[in-house]
Amino acid sequence: MTRAITLNQLIGLNDELAALARIGVPFELGLRDLDRDLPGYLGKVAESVRKRLESGKSLPQVIAESPDIFPGTYRAIVQAGIRAGQLPAALESISSVGRRVAEVRRTLRTALIYPVILIAAGYVVFVSFVTRWPHQINMFRADASLAPLPHLDWLDRLGNTAALWAPWPPVILGLALAVWGIRAFFSKRYPTRGLRRSAALAVFTELLATMVQRQVALDEAIVLAAEATGDPRLIQSAMQWSAATARGQGRHVSAPGSAAGLPAWLTLLINQSTREPQLAVLLRYAARTYQDRLSRQARWYARTLPILLACGIGIMVIVALLATIVMPFYFTLYQMM
Repeated sequence: MTRAITLNQLIGLNDELAALARIGVPFELGLRDLDRDLPGYLGKVAESVRKRLESGKSLPQVIAESPDIFPGTYRAIVQAGIRAGQLPAALESISSVGRRVAEVRRTLRTALIYPVILIAAGYVVFVSFVTRWPHQINMFRADASLAPLPHLDWLDRLGNTAALWAPWPPVILGLALAVWGIRAFFSKRYPTRGLRRSAALAVFTELLATMVQRQVALDEAIVLAAEATGDPRLIQSAMQWSAATARGQGRHVSAPGSAAGLPAWLTLLINQSTREPQLAVLLRYAARTYQDRLSRQARWYARTLPILLACGIGIMVIVALLATIVMPFYFTLYQMM
């Protein structure tokens, strides 16, 4: 079982596992009929998971043995949920995060449709300009016995060889979009660094709140919650903080912030509230804050990215118009005066 599954397939399989965990049905029993009900490859994945569970392996072991199906963050979240005694909640949080990722991707894909159409239209305009106008202006200048313009001769040669180069940019762009689309189809992460950062902090604070509420030791809970995010900086900060505490330096250290893994205010919250019962409540408030930030960032990308691309394409079309028509005509008329 080496083929990866899509994000939507992972969400569908995880929803079934979360439902089984919530009602207390053993996974191997609940998946017995599910592998026949799920369509295509997803049914084979469910069957593989069921067989390994029936062989005596635990869910974390099955997940660890299937990195192409379950990403590392999935395994970490499941382990954190088991440690906190909240496996159903942990599985449900995976589905929630997965749906937010899928929604952001759909929003960005929709936002990119209009710029792609503009790119195609702008390229057609450029090719039509460069294959027609430089040659005609050169003929007019020759009839008027005017000296040739170097850049106009270059554009004329470019237009004469358009049959050789013009088809390649659309082909390259199409291949790039196809590769990006395939990678995004199977990826389980947010498409930009800013979105990934907000999502990681939202998952970290939510899981940490759950484990604190279940009275898991804070040193262990921070490391488990950080590993569940898959963020290297956050994991390093959590490990430094935990190691400093194990060495007896106390919890009021700056290790989490030293590696830029945690915001300063969240570091201060954890350091100052290690013995406060309100810590779980404050962490859940922080999780909602990061979830709201994630939603705002996704909306910003959806609104701003098409505008920026449209402006860039418009500038390129204007430059092409100036280079192929306006400036040559200006110099021609100027030299004839």
